[in-house]
Amino acid sequence: MHDRGPLRPRADDLGEQIERSLRESRPVRLALLVGCLGLLAQAAVTLLSLPLGDDLVVYWKGGWAVLHGLPLFGEHFTAYAGIDNALVFTYPPFAALLFVPLALVPPEAAMVAWTVASLAALAALAADGFRPWWRGRPGPAVVFVLLAVLAVSFTFQPVSNGLLLGQIGFMLTLLCYADVVVLHGRRPAGVAIGLATAIKLTPGLFLVHFAVTRQWRALRNAVLTIAACWGVAFVALPAATVTYFRHLMLDTTRMGSVVQPINQSLNATVQRFGLPQPRLWWLLLAAVVTAAGLDRARRAHDLGERRRAAVLVAMAMLLVSPVSWTHHAIWLIPLFGLLLTDRRPGPRLLGVVAVLLAAPTRQLLGLPGLGDGIMVEGYVLLYLAALVWLPVDSAAR
Repeated sequence: MHDRGPLRPRADDLGEQIERSLRESRPVRLALLVGCLGLLAQAAVTLLSLPLGDDLVVYWKGGWAVLHGLPLFGEHFTAYAGIDNALVFTYPPFAALLFVPLALVPPEAAMVAWTVASLAALAALAADGFRPWWRGRPGPAVVFVLLAVLAVSFTFQPVSNGLLLGQIGFMLTLLCYADVVVLHGRRPAGVAIGLATAIKLTPGLFLVHFAVTRQWRALRNAVLTIAACWGVAFVALPAATVTYFRHLMLDTTRMGSVVQPINQSLNATVQRFGLPQPRLWWLLLAAVVTAAGLDRARRAHDLGERRRAAVLVAMAMLLVSPVSWTHHAIWLIPLFGLLLTDRRPGPRLLGVVAVLLAAPTRQLLGLPGLGDGIMVEGYVLLYLAALVWLPVDSAAR
């Protein structure tokens, strides 16, 4: 008999050995602890040395303008507080009221606090989105899996740029995700999405989802929350509120050129293709995508798959919004979680391809990234693929 040598452990056995080492081996747990502490130290150094994000500066100036009684949409907004920034305030006035606490501290301190809050929101989204990978495993394994997911997510352009810009998208995504997934059927359901919509209009598509799925209590709570928030803004900032809703609410020109590659929406795609009557094409495509997305989200909701329902509504929202900058796509984290933790080959393959295109690993393979070269419509294609191929039922490990 020939000696075949030691048998190689199967993948399942290897995974069990890793889990057993994390559970029983003190040196392994100690090494993991030291590694975590090193990552935390590096994160602290990075936070303290962050440059001011352009979007965070806009939020800070919005709160500063409220504190000093200056016009929120004034022509000198870009130079408020002696900080030159080309971006103007494009949010409803209620958002500026929420940004007042930021203006109570120096912008550098606000940037640190804002980044910590964004990282916490990202960690919450990753923890829930990839839960089949860590559920039921020992504590050290959970820490290892979540750190690995977060480390990879930092390489995605929406996450890295969102953190550098000081984007509010992390918090808004978590509000909507938690409302649909966690608060379903509970008394405060709808409040978080109402708050997100009062800050930024695009989450309003979730109100339509509530109507389609007959979640009347959540819809009522969301509408009442929006009305209360905007009512407070009207009392506190009447001139700014009237100006916004009469003249600025639908004005996308204040956000910059909509045909920039970083705008990954159907509106931008239609205009980049140079189609005649682009607004009509956009409205037609948006109607089709909205109907398809809400229908698939309804089917997921009816099956009790609220995570899938939330992601499907979000994909439609990113597509039909007039402006969907790539750093708005924080929804890719829960989307990737659903795709990569699915047992079926189709969703998992889509998840692997999407991750390769979204992360710098694509450069090693010579692949164009999302929004680059021939993939100038990459995010739009990804959103459409997810809208069509993300299963409405679960097949997680």
